[in-house]
Amino acid sequence: MRRYQAVICDMFDTLVNFRWDRLPLVWFDGREVRSTSPLIYDALNSMCPGVAQPDFCRAFIHTSREAEAIRSATQREVTADARFRILARRLGMADGSPAEAFLQALIREQGRQLLRAMEFPEENRAALEALRSRYRMGVLSNFDYGPTVEAALAAFAIRDRFEVVVVSADVGWRKPHPEIFRETLRRMGMGPDQAVFVGDTPEADVLGPQGVGLDTIWIDRGNASLPPGAAPPTRTVSSFAEVASLL
Repeated sequence: MRRYQAVICDMFDTLVNFRWDRLPLVWFDGREVRSTSPLIYDALNSMCPGVAQPDFCRAFIHTSREAEAIRSATQREVTADARFRILARRLGMADGSPAEAFLQALIREQGRQLLRAMEFPEENRAALEALRSRYRMGVLSNFDYGPTVEAALAAFAIRDRFEVVVVSADVGWRKPHPEIFRETLRRMGMGPDQAVFVGDTPEADVLGPQGVGLDTIWIDRGNASLPPGAAPPTRTVSSFAEVASLL
């Protein structure tokens, strides 16, 4: 491997784990799925009178699925603001002050519920401290609302460990699009030969950074595979905790 000046990390399920099992189950399209929607409905149903919980949850999940389809097809981010404006209209809320108040409350409550489903393992904290003592650190996350990423880092008392925090909602592009990696490198003032990218998703966190010349460390937990014919990552580990000893 090269001699690096910086380590750039994916956020969710690399540095911070997201516990889907902490979210309630909802019946959608003939099967149960995990969703924040029942929790959000319980908190905000007074702002959308006349909307029953099943209808709210169905509209919420349907809108989220549509956003995911756009992201996959275009590599453009669909922000929380854009997604929830569509949801508000789907629920029959006309544009105006009540809809705007609902939108802002919805974004805040979504962030609050997602934070409750996140955890930062102590072994990841130890690895982060070891890496920080030797490298400049950055976070690059595909996420639709930057303040939630910032709030998570602050909640786990690690925001000051990172020189830059780059979120797709603020850049417009999502990994694996090359522009979001280039933007991260620009903010850190370095070239791709000076940093290594660490992440768990083959397309976003291996193929994406490879496309701009970054070395990669893939966290392979055995639940995903590299696409056929893809170049292998520079190194492979099974957890973020292993990265510090590898470097």
